[in-house]
Amino acid sequence: MTSDDMTLVREFAQSNSEEAFNTLVSRHINLVYSVALRQVRDPHLAEEITQAVFIVLARKANSLGPKTILSGWLCRAARYASANALKMQRRRQFREQEAYMQSTLKESSPGLWEQLAPQLDEALSCLSDKEHNAVVLRFFEGMEFKQVGTTMGTGEDAARKRVDRGLEKLRKFLAKRGLVLSSAAIAATVSGHAIQAAPLPLAKSVTTAAIVKGATVSASISALASGTAKMVTWMKFKLGAAGAFGLITATAIVVTVSSMHADESHRPRAATLSEIQQLFALATTPRPERSQFVADIELTTPAFTREQVKATLDEIENTLQKRRPNWRAQERAAWRIGQSNAIVKANSGKRIQHVREWYSGDYFRLDINDEAMGIEKFMRAHPGEYYESSVNIPNAPFSPYASYQVNRNLRDLMLFKQERSVQRNQLWQALQIEEQAAGVLILPLLDFSNLKTMDPHHFDLSKMRMDDAKAQQLSDQSNPSGRLETTDEKLDGSKVTHFCLKGGFALLPGSNPDVTSNGFQVDVWLGQVSGKTVCLQESMTNQMQHVATFSKRGKFNKDGQPTVWTISTVRADSSFETRKVVFKKIEVNPTFTDEEAFAPVFAPDYMISDVSSGTGVILQNPHPRIPIAISN
Repeated sequence: MTSDDMTLVREFAQSNSEEAFNTLVSRHINLVYSVALRQVRDPHLAEEITQAVFIVLARKANSLGPKTILSGWLCRAARYASANALKMQRRRQFREQEAYMQSTLKESSPGLWEQLAPQLDEALSCLSDKEHNAVVLRFFEGMEFKQVGTTMGTGEDAARKRVDRGLEKLRKFLAKRGLVLSSAAIAATVSGHAIQAAPLPLAKSVTTAAIVKGATVSASISALASGTAKMVTWMKFKLGAAGAFGLITATAIVVTVSSMHADESHRPRAATLSEIQQLFALATTPRPERSQFVADIELTTPAFTREQVKATLDEIENTLQKRRPNWRAQERAAWRIGQSNAIVKANSGKRIQHVREWYSGDYFRLDINDEAMGIEKFMRAHPGEYYESSVNIPNAPFSPYASYQVNRNLRDLMLFKQERSVQRNQLWQALQIEEQAAGVLILPLLDFSNLKTMDPHHFDLSKMRMDDAKAQQLSDQSNPSGRLETTDEKLDGSKVTHFCLKGGFALLPGSNPDVTSNGFQVDVWLGQVSGKTVCLQESMTNQMQHVATFSKRGKFNKDGQPTVWTISTVRADSSFETRKVVFKKIEVNPTFTDEEAFAPVFAPDYMISDVSSGTGVILQNPHPRIPIAISN
């Protein structure tokens, strides 16, 4: 693959082959984007950085040697570009603020704008792409609705509806944060204040660059590419040897993270043995034996395409057709309309779920209201209740069943004598290091002697033991398969300790070391909250599969528990998922009994069925017109 990469690079350098360059882009774009997103945590900025890196590749194609490892070169370039982008972003924000303060434009409501401005960008980020673009074109660009519609490829009425929906979402977002405004007031304030003239020094730096024929690059991307190219050249001149690759990587990452969280640079150092012991203890903290979490979850994913909607609809229809061979065409047509609308709504890109999760040993219960399932009427009629509940109670002394499911709208209870797969949001992980990151973090420290007695399909991190010799190796930075570095930084104004582990580690003795070599990077930021050490955020990158995950906790309560938890994942196929969890209630070791929380309730007005065998056997039928199936 490496020689093939460089063949394509030479082909592009010699003949400006668009096909060769397109092949390189499609092959490595996920890698570059993942590195950028991990550093800047802004998908839009990460896209600009990705474009900038490939601009640099196009400009420097002639100077790359035949032995260049292109993926490694692109990773370094992406880190340099990220650091440069963040520096430019801070400078631009300062200049725009300065220009705003010096502006002589008449302000109709400065007090209102001062309240709105700090929350505007976060509020805008909650809009769908279409709503966001419509709002930006209408109020930032000053377009009339007809122009907005033309720009977005739709009509004037559709543009107006998108703007109205966007304003309503902004209004609700701001109201939840104590700023109560009408949609009209938001529109007027944003129109008058959101855009400030860019300062002259920034305007003079604008140039245009082209990667391939016909490509148009924004000024910010061009400036970023130029800065990155200079940084790549300077670093190559300064270090001058491929053997310095490890130093470049470590330094670039530390500088980038420091720039994001502090005003001064911090030098990485080796972790002390006591810090490693503390890190291992946090990573292997057991899940609370008993707990309850109540939260609102906002899930953001790519919206389904028409083809995905049709494929999903066809799959469901084919399954139902087998069960209903006499399904009339008219009924089927009506069903397709309703079901396709439901699929579109459930996969629109934004999904709100109101959940309550209960844990007690092996018992688990999920109560959920999923707004994407069209349950608005139920929620209005039954405030404080949950539409569905799914419960697993293996070997429970209070029930002969291992699991059950309740639908309160249909008044239906289905019982199973075997455990069922149930959606689990694992909200307890907000209280400690996220489980996947924790699992990778402890791999180079594991004492393998106690693994033989464990279930190979389910490793309980809390039962893992640390090998003191391996811990000493990491502290001495003499571990051959990985490196742990520590940086003292500031995060949101508070002192934190940043641990960065890079490398690949075999899970069991005798595993092939090449499978995971240089496969992972885990970053963990620890800080003090309410007198105890907590994980503030962590990230994990699987560099072999090009998957990156970032998790952050914020707004801690007096007990040191986060009230907001955000998890973002970007995958190799460019798909992504972001979950923002807002906790309403967290109880650790609450006073409920297992029978109160988990036992099925046989309400007299519910249809109750035993479906353990796959064929429903009705145990209770409150509707006499419906025949009851009797089993022996």
